[in-house]
Amino acid sequence: MAMTTEDNNTGDKNTLSIAEGENDKNCYAVYMLKSSRHHSVSASSEEECQFENKSEGWPPEKEEKQGISLSLVATNLTAEKETDVRCYLLKRLDKDHILDEEGKLGFITFGSNDVSEEAACYYQILKSSVESTMLPDGGGDYEYVSWDEDVYVTCLISPGDVTLDLLHSDLQQFCCNLMPLLKAVKTSSQCEDILKEKLNDWPTKAVEYIIYCKKWMNKHISVLLQLGLLDGQLEFVDVDEEAKVYFKRFLDACSLCPILQDTADSVTDSSELSLNMNQTVSGTSNQHSSLARVTVTKSNGSFQLSQSGSSKYCQVWAQKLLMCEDDVLRLKRTIEEFRMKTIQDMNMLKRLVKKAETDHYALFQVYQFLKNCGYRDTLLYRMKYEGSLMSSPESSEVVAILEEYLQAKKNGEI
Repeated sequence: MAMTTEDNNTGDKNTLSIAEGENDKNCYAVYMLKSSRHHSVSASSEEECQFENKSEGWPPEKEEKQGISLSLVATNLTAEKETDVRCYLLKRLDKDHILDEEGKLGFITFGSNDVSEEAACYYQILKSSVESTMLPDGGGDYEYVSWDEDVYVTCLISPGDVTLDLLHSDLQQFCCNLMPLLKAVKTSSQCEDILKEKLNDWPTKAVEYIIYCKKWMNKHISVLLQLGLLDGQLEFVDVDEEAKVYFKRFLDACSLCPILQDTADSVTDSSELSLNMNQTVSGTSNQHSSLARVTVTKSNGSFQLSQSGSSKYCQVWAQKLLMCEDDVLRLKRTIEEFRMKTIQDMNMLKRLVKKAETDHYALFQVYQFLKNCGYRDTLLYRMKYEGSLMSSPESSEVVAILEEYLQAKKNGEI
């Protein structure tokens, strides 16, 4: 039976702010980054913040060095604070950072030592192509970093003692999505207005996929939480591209794959292990095959899901998400807590199963744990999917006994 949700009007979405306070404001600064080799000159007052990379091997008579400079594209900072941001970035953007497109988190201090304020910041380099050339000389090689296309630096700032760690991946994707706009700004004033609009509300824009999915799905967002735990797939019918992106990003945010991938990579891949995993996963996989694939259909302004059922565990966490309203950090923190709690439960289950190989009382403890956790089938499926524990015949036997008993109890045979 299909589940229908209301399509909320997204135009009246509240503007969000990570920091609270009457004078607090989430700020930004975007620069075009330039690199050049030039003759040494004495620094003028206007070049006070210029950061130079010197090479000890460069011949003294050439007196050349590599420098980088920042040309302002857009900001909502005051001139004084923008200068502080420029100096902060120039001190950190050496040639290694230029080659690194991974976003960085840090804290920036505005003002003097007597009167100063600290703010959290996230900065990232955006570029299309970069080349690193080795220039030979008598004293060794000198690395000169250059690029053919425009390179930008985005800096997102939130006042106060706020950590942006939870939003790291979201901010990185948000900044990467700005690149087409940044390229178009040079020829279109309309694109410049759109860019500033997005940047003025960057906390919301970075995680708005959570906000929209929560509004579209309401309490039925538990279906998406469950789908994330099963590493399931979404299919779409008559859904616009923007909504597809939001649904997929929400599913990725709930998925355990990024956390479990490191563990999976550490397991030795042998033919015996692979065979054992295939044998143990097959039974539970069949049970979840229908739940692990959900179709989203949009019709008459509302979304319909092909599945409406979810575990009690996911229903509880769905309610916690709804209680967050549109608080950016609370929403993101709740999703992370949901994933961490699931990982903890998985680890607990694996420890109990391992203990139950030689301890019959531990077998009862496993049963009690699965009975009370609210999503026993999902946990058993995840444990089998990971496969590391199930390489043990003893553990496989314990799980088989548990599944047989739980199924018999569910059917009223016990």
